[in-house]
Amino acid sequence: MSEKGLILIVDDLPQNLQLLHTTLRNAGYKVAVANTAAVALGFLERSQPDLILLDVMMPEINGFELCQQLKTLPGCQAIPVIFLTARTDKTDILQGFEAGGVDYITKPFENLELLSRVQVHVALKKTQDALRQTNAELQRLNQEKGEFLGIASHDLKNPLTAILMHAETLSQDQSLSPATRESAQVIRQSGQRMTEIIHNLLEIHRLEDGRLEPRQDLCDLQDLLSESISQHLTQARRKNITLQQRFSPELCLVESDWQLLLQILDNLLSNAIKYAPPGSEVEIGMQAEGAQVKCWIADQGPGFTAADQQQMYQKFARLSARPTAGEHSTGLGLSIVRQLCDLLQIQLSCITSPQKGACFVLSLPRLTDLPALDKTAVP
Repeated sequence: MSEKGLILIVDDLPQNLQLLHTTLRNAGYKVAVANTAAVALGFLERSQPDLILLDVMMPEINGFELCQQLKTLPGCQAIPVIFLTARTDKTDILQGFEAGGVDYITKPFENLELLSRVQVHVALKKTQDALRQTNAELQRLNQEKGEFLGIASHDLKNPLTAILMHAETLSQDQSLSPATRESAQVIRQSGQRMTEIIHNLLEIHRLEDGRLEPRQDLCDLQDLLSESISQHLTQARRKNITLQQRFSPELCLVESDWQLLLQILDNLLSNAIKYAPPGSEVEIGMQAEGAQVKCWIADQGPGFTAADQQQMYQKFARLSARPTAGEHSTGLGLSIVRQLCDLLQIQLSCITSPQKGACFVLSLPRLTDLPALDKTAVP
């Protein structure tokens, strides 16, 4: 086939077929011709041209009807159809577009106009074909990624849980030598790092795949913050970091998915402890401000540079700050936070400057009209 493409001409007049055939062949196109609708449909069942030039006024089946029929054939929906017509009435032109045509050329036509329009639509067709092929390949790769992550979730998490449990037991066994207990502790820490990587990869996949559907729960924000703090006390104590709570006395109820909201808080608090210097303070605060509730998590770590702030929510972003006690970072935590906040329609902001720490702030609508709520939704 010519590199420029294959054109099917459908016209019942031999002189028109000859003129169009010669013009297109001389321009470098491969050309097929059909003088009836039946011949055209038979050709399309065997081959798929890059473009169809279709005469409107034909016996038995006119061009509009033929266009509608050919668009129902497998693989023919994307083939552009240019109508050849002596009609210039707007109603006829509109009928052609409604039948599935992409353009029309009025008779008698100029060769340069014909070739120009053919060239444009063939190029568009080839571009669309390439995009469809690329999209199909991306869908295949995404399916393979999903299958791989499913294997990771099922076949890796269970063995890792066993490794962590036994490593913890060995690290606490006083009958073993200090060197052996230390090795068991290293195994436990490495297992925890791997578990975190698997969890974050699975979470990102769920978010990007659109499989997370948030619920609407009635949440006491102070309870969620307190729960998150209790889960990170051990992590903070290892670095002698004080978790300073600053909660306003007002009842701060919000309507959100409490599990996903708790995950946001856990990621932010874990990051704050990870990047805070040993012996420093991490502040966890909550304040009602009219119809809004704001909660924040602030550390005294290295903060973010201007360059960091441009990419801090990107997956696997390489930022200038490093964990202060050799902790591992997957580069996914803030990306997950950003996507979860977008999903829950939570406003997220960060107040930061280099060497002056970072303060992440969440803003949520505060609920005050309690009688209208379903109290059974409280987690």
